[in-house]
Amino acid sequence: MYTKDEKAKLRGTQLLTDESVLNMFKTKFDMIHHLREYLYSVGSIEVEVPYMNKYREGAPVVQYETIDPITKERFFLRHSPENFLRRIGQPFRNIYEIGKNFRVEYEDDFHANEYIVLEHKSVEHSYQQGIDLVVELLKYTMRNTFGSLDTGIVNFENLSIVTFDELMKKNLGFSMHDPNASKLALKALEGIEEPLSKEKYDWEIYELVMKYFIEKKIEEPTIVTDFPVALQHTAVIDREKQISKRFSLIIKGIEVCDGGIKFDNSDEYRAVFEENEDFARRYMGFEHFEVSPEFYTDVDNGHMEMFSFGLGIDRLFALCVGKNIHDVILFPFR
Repeated sequence: MYTKDEKAKLRGTQLLTDESVLNMFKTKFDMIHHLREYLYSVGSIEVEVPYMNKYREGAPVVQYETIDPITKERFFLRHSPENFLRRIGQPFRNIYEIGKNFRVEYEDDFHANEYIVLEHKSVEHSYQQGIDLVVELLKYTMRNTFGSLDTGIVNFENLSIVTFDELMKKNLGFSMHDPNASKLALKALEGIEEPLSKEKYDWEIYELVMKYFIEKKIEEPTIVTDFPVALQHTAVIDREKQISKRFSLIIKGIEVCDGGIKFDNSDEYRAVFEENEDFARRYMGFEHFEVSPEFYTDVDNGHMEMFSFGLGIDRLFALCVGKNIHDVILFPFR
């Protein structure tokens, strides 16, 4: 478990007296500049979307809440800008935002309550083209920030792309397409103390497979593609291959980026969000769980599949320089 740097409470003084910390932050902001620079070079438009929303976002997660002192309306601090960007991605075609996410987390080395994220949406990229975009974005950014693909801690020359199923076969000895895969996975998880609902949904099982048998086994930068159907979230299913068009970037056992091809219609979103609502009500005690009706309308009026990814900038930089995430945030939350 990490220990926060007490000097961060006087960050301004620390920056004046410790040149190594000052230079580290200069490097971080240089990295953000190069992320923007690459996206500009490929025609992506930077936009801004709200930090407060009067609706929940659709995921079964606890969100920070606040009350308007004038109107007394309740607002949720955003867990992710994804829904807003999804609504405007079709007319702009290729967009991104770099901004803050607010997460109700148990803080540790790589989880923070407030951090910077890059969220991208494009109707101009297929699944494979989108993954290629992420690879080139990372390589361009590392070369221009660190002068090499090797940051001294993480070497992006070793970036590989492998399917979820290949890693399941390697680490568990069976395929996710095996008719008994869920039962076999549940058996493999017996020694792991993680709570499951009484229904033991396939998505819960595969989330733990991802956490313990895939993520934790990965050291070098690796993009994991072609997720199980049970882990589709809001990603499109390839019925022929029986996979969801979703991917994650893992570095040193930590997820840094997640994305895929998103639904093109409100019916599929609504089905997923309603299932999330049911789960949140029964297992998380939520009384109110309403997704924006404007979200559904905008998705249907901009009827098109969309490539999407979210990249945790603070987390990525922390890994690249061998720090914990709180060391690379100018003013840690606590």
